[in-house]
This record gives sequence, structure tokens and C-alpha cells, in this order.
Amino acid sequence: MNFFDKMKDLAEDASKTVATTSKTLTAKADSKLKINSLNKEIEEARVSIRKVHEKVGKAFLDEYRNQNKMEDNFIIDSINEISGYEDKITKAKLKIEEEENALYEKLQDIERDKYDN
Repeated sequence: MNFFDKMKDLAEDASKTVATTSKTLTAKADSKLKINSLNKEIEEARVSIRKVHEKVGKAFLDEYRNQNKMEDNFIIDSINEISGYEDKITKAKLKIEEEENALYEKLQDIERDKYDN
């Protein structure tokens, strides 16, 4: 093998490495954006749950201090509202796990393609 053949092989290897790195970084960036968005949804749901808790707490204090009877529907609606937010959190966590698994598989595919070509 002469000098030019060695240089050609070196250039091909470098090109494969650059392509693999580019694909890897793109996949990681896309996944990070999706996961950050899902984490933001989770945090928003947690803030909403805290607001409902505060609202219920104020209603209990008002009932205790001022003898204002709380409506039964208020409690039921608050529980249902909290349950809805908890469902959103659970779904977002599952999506995060799915996204992490998809990223792992994509990175493995990229690594395999690097050595197959």
C-alpha cells in the first residue's frame, strides 16, 4: 500500500468519524429538547397541584375560622383536578423514559453503521 492509499483510508476514516459524531450530536440534541419540554410539563403540573392545594387549604381555613361551609363539589372537583395533573405527570415521565430508550437505540444503530460501512 502506497502513501496515497494510506492517506485515502485515513481520510475515509476521518469522514466516517465526523459523520458519526454529527449524527450522534443531532440525536442527543433532539432528545434533550423533547425531554426538557416534558420536564417543563411536569413542573407546570406540579405548580398547578400546589395551587389547588393552596386553594383547598384556604377553603378549610375559611370554614374553620368563619364557619363558612365548604361545598362538597368543591372538594370532589379539587381531587379530580389534582388527579388529572398527576396523570399528566405520569404520562410525561413515561414519554421521557420512551425517549431515553429511543435515543439509546438510535445511538447503538449509529455506532453499528459506523463499523458496518
